[in-house]
Amino acid sequence: MRALLALAAAALAHAENKVEVLNDQNYNLFIGGATPVFVKFYAPWCGHCKRMAPAWAELGEAVDAKKMVIADADCTAEDSKKVCDKFGVSGFPTIKYFEAKDETGAPYNGGRDFEGLKDFVDEHLGGSCGPDAKDLCSEEEAKFLDEWAAKGKEAAQKELNRLQGLKRGRTKEQSKWFKTRVKLLKKIE
Repeated sequence: MRALLALAAAALAHAENKVEVLNDQNYNLFIGGATPVFVKFYAPWCGHCKRMAPAWAELGEAVDAKKMVIADADCTAEDSKKVCDKFGVSGFPTIKYFEAKDETGAPYNGGRDFEGLKDFVDEHLGGSCGPDAKDLCSEEEAKFLDEWAAKGKEAAQKELNRLQGLKRGRTKEQSKWFKTRVKLLKKIE
């Protein structure tokens, strides 16, 4: 009964929060389960952790919690020290990803900004927008894919070559859409 209540409480918290808080008592409800997990092990006093916090929170907002759990563990908290030790955390932040059913995890060494984190999640853990996964596309992405898929692989390859020869957008938003278009064009066969 106690386990059932803990599971229900974790599920409710999962539905309300975008970034799960892992500790010694609940980590096994997430890690090793049916959903991939991306975990940041941190210390509140760590400057790198503080700078990364907004990107991690944004990632939590951007990722569908049914497809991937974004979590963090405060390794200075008494109720999280065992989980941090279990996964060999010795510096901060330490980021690990766990595929579904994976109980050991693997280190993440990519970018610490939102785009780097989101790209990794899309490519390795949670699936991403593409010709075979249009349900994961925004309306704009789906329209772009349909347009270029209709033109064929050769036309899409020419557009990809053209884009790769250009400088990226000047604003953050232009740069983000530029990267998205390049990624989508690479998926057209």
